[in-house]
Order: sequence, then structure tokens, then C-alpha cells
Amino acid sequence: METTEPRVKNKRRGRPTNGPLESLKVKLWFWAVAGRVGATTGYALEKYFSPETVKPGPNGGTIRSCRFDKYKRGEHVPDPALVDRIESEFPGTKLFLEHPFWTIAKTPLTDIEEFYIQLSNLRPEISELLFFSPINRGRMPVRRMTGPYGTIEDLIKESDWDALTACIGLIQEAKYLYSNEPGYLQHCLERYTRRTLGVFLPAISQQPFPRIAHELFSYLRENFLNRPQDEAWIRKLDSTNLDGHIYVYQSMLLIIEDLDIFKHYYFAPHSCLHLAESHLNGALILKIQRLFMSGNFHEVPKLPEIKNLTRCLRRWEKKRIAEGHTDKFSGQ
Repeated sequence: METTEPRVKNKRRGRPTNGPLESLKVKLWFWAVAGRVGATTGYALEKYFSPETVKPGPNGGTIRSCRFDKYKRGEHVPDPALVDRIESEFPGTKLFLEHPFWTIAKTPLTDIEEFYIQLSNLRPEISELLFFSPINRGRMPVRRMTGPYGTIEDLIKESDWDALTACIGLIQEAKYLYSNEPGYLQHCLERYTRRTLGVFLPAISQQPFPRIAHELFSYLRENFLNRPQDEAWIRKLDSTNLDGHIYVYQSMLLIIEDLDIFKHYYFAPHSCLHLAESHLNGALILKIQRLFMSGNFHEVPKLPEIKNLTRCLRRWEKKRIAEGHTDKFSGQ
């Protein structure tokens, strides 16, 4: 039995969140931390990180501050001291609060200089598609202007959070720069929104994004993806099966890892998915899973599709390593 009243006085639970985007940011951080701890509840995280605030209550219950429950619901921003303490034990969790995405996806765009600086903080393979080198961190970078056809086509090959951030950035930038050119703006948005959806679906299959996938999709749809005049596009957005896409992309990564296709990546980076999905369709994934479950795993590498996939991904890996790519969240 657990009770939350009276609560332990807690002066450092953090300020209330400001709007849906910041709420999503805190939720994502909570699930990133929970995943590292191996927990799913605010109670478990509070007991792990702040055991002094969890006290015995009447009738065998518990009295506690419930601050991690507020983070889970996206109601309060965690105190910086707590964030730093958790980062020291679980490196990489703080990035979920500080990633440039949260600045790039904030509407409306008002400070183009800060906007470009944040975009330039994405990993080099992404930022160098957007800006001329050298990029001096913290200073206004020089933008590469390639129109609606160049950069976006390269971004769809990356399929991670940085690539999604850059795609959202292109939509934001187009609205900011071409608001007085409605015809050209519409042309840019038609291309950018389709490609952004194509990057979003594999990107959110990586943990802990599935935990906020539906809320994040709703936010991006409302602010960036909607084109109300295009009925076919609206129907496509309405019919997008997020859970189905997450399952398929996660299955692809598990198959690649179980087959030890990569020689240098311990975990398959998400940026390989644009190649994997050209070889692994739903029917093949089900066939492979049946072979796994029936104990015939040794038959999987013999499949012609898997042989082709292996050759393709190993060539890609060799080139990727030679170019010094720095995919984040890939686990290497």
C-alpha cells in the first residue's frame, strides 16, 4: 500500500514545465534514466536516487515526495543538481534534456542566429550538410543553401535524432525565410514534410523514444507536418501506424545484431536502417522470426536476402568507419 499524503517536503523538485514541448523533453529524460536504472515507475527512481525522501507511512504505506512521478508526467523540470548527479552515474542521460532538438522544434522561430548555432551542434555528418566548414562552436555558422532537393535527400540516409532535428530545422527555416513567397514555400514544405516523416519513423524506434512516440508525433504534426490543403497527405498522416513501424524497425536492428553482420559496431547504428529496409520487408522478418523460434537459426544466414543484406551493410560499415562517422546513440 502506498500513500502520497502528507508528502515529504521537497524544495528541489524543479519548476513547472512550460508548454507541451518542454513536457515532452522531461518525459524523454525520465524514460532515458528509467531505462538505465531498469525501472518504469517514479517510485522506483525516487527510491534509487533519493531514498531519504521515501519514508514509512501509516498502515504499511509509503510517504514520499513524488517528484519523479512529476517528471514522468512531464509536469516539472528536474533540478539541475539532480540532473548532473544522475549524469555522473549514467553518462549520456543529460543529453536528452540538452539536445538541440528542443530549440529547433520550438515555435515560432524568432532568433535565427541561435537557431543556426544549435543546428551546428549536431554531429558533424549532419552539421556539415547544413553549414560550410570550419564550424566554430558557439558562433554563427555560414549556411549552405542547397534549395529543397539537396540536403534533405542526404538526411533521409541517417535516420537518427540528429537527422530528425535537421529535417525539422529545414521546415522551420523555410517558413521563416519564405513566408512572403507562398508558392516556393509550399514547394519546399511538400518535399520536406514527406522526407521528415521518413526520418521520424525509424528515429523513434530507438529507446527511449517509443515511450513518447505518439505525443511527439502529435506535436510535430500540428507544428510542422500538417498541410491541410493536401487531402492525400492528411490521409497518410491519419493512417500512420507508429507502433507497427517501431516494431518493424526494432526487429530489423535485432536481426542485424543477432546475425553479427557488423564487425566494428557493437550495436547496429540507426543510420543503417535506410539500407536494411530495402532488404528486410515484413514477410521476410516474420520468416526469420519463425526460423529463430523453431531452433533453425543456422538457416537464416543462408537466405539470399540475408546474404545480400550482409554484403551491403558490411560495405556501408567499412565506408562509414573510414570516414570517421560519429553516430550518436549507436552504442559503439
